[in-house]
Amino acid sequence: MDDKTLLEMAARAANLKPEEAMWHPRAGFVWVKKVDGIRTENAFNSLRENGDAMSLSVALHINIEHGQYSVRAYTDDAAPVMVDETVFTPDESQRQFAMREAITRAAAAIGSAHEAQ
Repeated sequence: MDDKTLLEMAARAANLKPEEAMWHPRAGFVWVKKVDGIRTENAFNSLRENGDAMSLSVALHINIEHGQYSVRAYTDDAAPVMVDETVFTPDESQRQFAMREAITRAAAAIGSAHEAQ
């Protein structure tokens, strides 16, 4: 699955509407609004931004577990959709990326399960 599809499914799970945004390969989805003539842009890319990944984790009740060479993102039995995604990391320098990817993959799985219902 490519990054665009993964982020689109994760954004939908968090009730963001990616179809109302423009896709930028580096920024992810960008919503542009004008309020009183002032243009604002809000970008979403949980694969690159820690804050976006943490927002997904909080909004979707995704738990994070760190292993020696892995990061696991999962929901427990209190969640309406059960997901379990593990991303392996060769060393500590890649841990933040692995955490963002695990969260995004778990959110995308939640989004996919909601679409199937």
